[in-house]
Amino acid sequence: MAKSNAVTTASTVNFDQSRFDPAKDVSSMPNLLSSTPISNQKVDAAAFDPVKALEAAPELLEATPLSPTPQTFVSDFEVPEGQLTFDAEGLETKGPYFSREAHWPGGASGVTIGRGYDMKGRSEETILADLTAAGVPQADAELLAKGAGLTGKEASDFTKREDVAAIEITPAAQKALFSKVYDHYESEVKRISSKDDTVAKYGSVDFDKLDPAIKDVAVDLIYRGDYTSSTRKEIQQHLVNNDLQGLYDLLSDESKMTGDWGVPQDRFERRRDYLKAALDAQAAAAAPQE
Repeated sequence: MAKSNAVTTASTVNFDQSRFDPAKDVSSMPNLLSSTPISNQKVDAAAFDPVKALEAAPELLEATPLSPTPQTFVSDFEVPEGQLTFDAEGLETKGPYFSREAHWPGGASGVTIGRGYDMKGRSEETILADLTAAGVPQADAELLAKGAGLTGKEASDFTKREDVAAIEITPAAQKALFSKVYDHYESEVKRISSKDDTVAKYGSVDFDKLDPAIKDVAVDLIYRGDYTSSTRKEIQQHLVNNDLQGLYDLLSDESKMTGDWGVPQDRFERRRDYLKAALDAQAAAAAPQE
């Protein structure tokens, strides 16, 4: 079979120069006939004084920021206080411990959402106000508030309802709810520690000077229900003495914590490791600088 050789022919534009009238054809675009502005300016290079020019415009010497307005990124999973408790109270992984859906942690807990917002001891009105203030849509907040006061099987059944299970609050709403709950429990630690009988028995706690790690753990203890009249017999002296090492020694006793106190293994390890990290940081800060 014979092969045909294709020939590509370029398109040709016929331009009749004899009919081109520059004056007429560019009359609609007069700028084409104007001189370039820079050529119209007379610049005497010898008279140019760069020092005077910079004095007239000093901002030319100033560094230009990458962004005129400083931008700060704050994660919805980092909290200013109570990171130990926030991390221990839920997960982002879908499952039984996914905290941004209503769930029942079991035991004496009620319907819970976020990192420890328990509805058992709260009224429907309070829950509705707290949820909407945190940014939860009104309709979702009204439905979730129906879980007020529920415990045990009733709480469990409520979280399994199709309409309730479909609700997922945002990370920002979860963070706002946690801050509200954490502030309450922090106030409770201070209130109990300041009671006349507590002070008479153990002494006063100087919360202004209390090591932040001790305070965080104390709030975590009451958050989970481990700060009781019984456990205070061993805990309170370390708050009064601002004794980080003493509190670590107590809470790192695994048999006492997981056995006598009934602390879950995960919570025991988190508290122990948190206090150990605080002790290490304290030692590093006290070490001579080379």
